[in-house]
Amino acid sequence: MSKEILIQENITRFSFGIAYGNQTQRTILSTRNQDMVSTQIGIRHGITPKTEIFGRTTASHLYRRSTAEKSERRTKFNNLTLGINYSFLPEAKTPALLGYVEVEAMGNEGSTGRVNVVYGKTWRIGLTTYRSFDPVVLSLSAGYNHAQRRNYFHSGNHVVFDPGDGFYIQPSLSFSINNKISVSSGFQVIYSGKNKVDSEPTGIAFTRTNATMGVGFALDKKTTIFGNLSANVSGDEGSFVGLHITREIDW
Repeated sequence: MSKEILIQENITRFSFGIAYGNQTQRTILSTRNQDMVSTQIGIRHGITPKTEIFGRTTASHLYRRSTAEKSERRTKFNNLTLGINYSFLPEAKTPALLGYVEVEAMGNEGSTGRVNVVYGKTWRIGLTTYRSFDPVVLSLSAGYNHAQRRNYFHSGNHVVFDPGDGFYIQPSLSFSINNKISVSSGFQVIYSGKNKVDSEPTGIAFTRTNATMGVGFALDKKTTIFGNLSANVSGDEGSFVGLHITREIDW
């Protein structure tokens, strides 16, 4: 399990993933439905037995339909994230404890076709603890998201937007069926703070809950395929299904 969470020293793991999501929102006056396909390319490298560095970049294509507005298609680069994982405690008499710090080095905040790139405005920290009871692994993750103010050009005006901070907690259970196949299930509770525009609060702070499921299959000792489902069960934010493949290289 520790190898799956934190890769070994001098090992590099490349990953590629594609995900599809959909969402429907209904009001008394209108109905809106959207489909989104996103791709992610990632890399992780173990620099010491306890430390690894990582990076990932994502892009997406959105198709939105509405009874009240024109249909919209949009393709964009989303973000480039860099970070570090560290193992504080190995699993022994006590559960293992790992932590991470990451920064969104580049983020495209444009909500339309306009590109609005911001640099280093969003930081995240988190902890994961897990305990193995072969063939079952119980884990608990928690994290905090700090989003700094950033400048927008919206409807012909320059505004200062503060997305608000947030945090999440995610318990999960993994089960190894055999040496090739594993399954996992859990849920995630997320809190998002109130947004501000030009220092004036807009909207409300809100919480949401996502249910998660996954299946992993080891093609060989260095290649793994993982499929996952994430569904918003407390609101109308839709669901995502994804497929990821990882490949390790020993230097």
